[in-house]
Amino acid sequence: MKKRIVILICLYGAAFTVFTFSSCKPAGSVTATGSKTFYFSPIPSIGVGPNGLPTKKINVNPFCCPSDAIEITAAGIVTEDDLQWVNIPLSLPADTIQSVRICYSSTGNAYISQTRLANMTTPDHATVVLDDATNQVSAAATCYTVPAHVKVDGTITLALKLVIPQNGSVRIGSISVSLK
Repeated sequence: MKKRIVILICLYGAAFTVFTFSSCKPAGSVTATGSKTFYFSPIPSIGVGPNGLPTKKINVNPFCCPSDAIEITAAGIVTEDDLQWVNIPLSLPADTIQSVRICYSSTGNAYISQTRLANMTTPDHATVVLDDATNQVSAAATCYTVPAHVKVDGTITLALKLVIPQNGSVRIGSISVSLK
C-alpha cells in the first residue's frame, strides 16, 4: 500500500505558506533564535509616480521564465528625479521585521536606487519605517539584504525606486522577510 502525503499551499496575502495536511503547521524557515522567514512573489506589484500617483512612465509586467517574476520597463527614460516606484504589498503577521531580501537583475544600466518599507493603518496615511538609499546595480541575477528593526502594526508595503535608461529594465524575483 502506498502512503499518500498531501501538501496544501495556502496564500497568506501574497506570501506562500506550505501546510502539511495532518498537522496544518506552516513549513518554512524557523531558526534556533526563533526567527521566521516569509517568501513573497512580486506579482501583485503596482507602479506609482511622485507622491504615490499612478504613472505611465514605467510598466510592470510578468517576466517569462519564471512567470512569477516581474520585469519593469520604462516608456522613455526614467531618472532619479522622476520618482518612479514599484510598490509590493507584504502580508505579514504582527511581529518585528529583522531584514528584507530582494532578488533582482537589471539590463541597460537600470538599477534600484532606493529600498523602502512603509507601514499603513488608515487609508490616508502611511509612515516610512525603513529607507535605504543604496544603489543596487547588478546586471547579474543576485540578491541583497537590508537590515531592519520594524514593528508590524499595519499593512507593510515594500517600495523600490527605479532608474531606467532607454531600453533598460529591472527584474524582480523572490522577496523574503525575516521576522522575530
